[in-house]
Amino acid sequence: MDACTWLIQSQTSDAQLRAFAFVSRGMIYTEEGQLARAISEFDSAIALDPASPYGFYNRGNVYLALRNSDKAFADFTTAIDLNPRMDYAWHNRALVEDARGRHEAAIEGMSRAIEIDPIPGHYFNRGRIYFHAGRFADAIDDFTAAATHLPEFVEPYGERCRARAAWNRDLDEARDDCERAVSADGKNASFRIYRAFLRLRLKDAIGAIADASAAIEYPTGPQNPFSGRFVDDVDTADALYLRSVAEKMLGRTEAAKVDLVAAVARVPVIERRYAPMNLAPN
Repeated sequence: MDACTWLIQSQTSDAQLRAFAFVSRGMIYTEEGQLARAISEFDSAIALDPASPYGFYNRGNVYLALRNSDKAFADFTTAIDLNPRMDYAWHNRALVEDARGRHEAAIEGMSRAIEIDPIPGHYFNRGRIYFHAGRFADAIDDFTAAATHLPEFVEPYGERCRARAAWNRDLDEARDDCERAVSADGKNASFRIYRAFLRLRLKDAIGAIADASAAIEYPTGPQNPFSGRFVDDVDTADALYLRSVAEKMLGRTEAAKVDLVAAVARVPVIERRYAPMNLAPN
């Protein structure tokens, strides 16, 4: 930080060097959660060097964290125009497209990121987009690619469990995936939710309730914007919804109704989200 400030205050005639210092300081402010200051730094960098993609890309990341999807999309697009081989700009713009429900455009963008640099994170998030589009077989392939490239990356196992459960195929393999994920991080609400979903497929309502209830107890907090998740309590809504299905299976109609109302209050479209998976409490 001190070196960046010294360089900025030196009034060097090298605009690109000063712009780099502003970007670097903006990234520090971003890490510290000082997002308004970060945007100001990136604004200064862009004013000094508008031909560089880095000010736009990093400002887009801040707008993504602030859930300002229009400004994030615009900045990622400008970064791509300035440097078409900036894979993370393609990646993050695809996350915005996915959140908007433009799944095919998101898949195209994430595929471009993979062409530039086939790292596990790109495969992982394209898998999530395929899942949102209902293309479960493609999602499974991408989660498998992510896990193969980086075996210690446990999230693909949880996501692959969910995709297999949603597709209602290879449920024994899905069980193995979920057990691996939960064993690695038993307090990850998402992993518990995915296992609850699988247990419903296996007609294990009691086990599903146990996992869903555990997920509800874990604080969700703000979600990482780069995971493509924009709703803070989406995990709680999923857990409540799945628990309502399990309660209905057990004939506990009133308990099922209470959980369903609470889930819909948090995510009004939750019933529509689960409809393609043939999973409903009614």
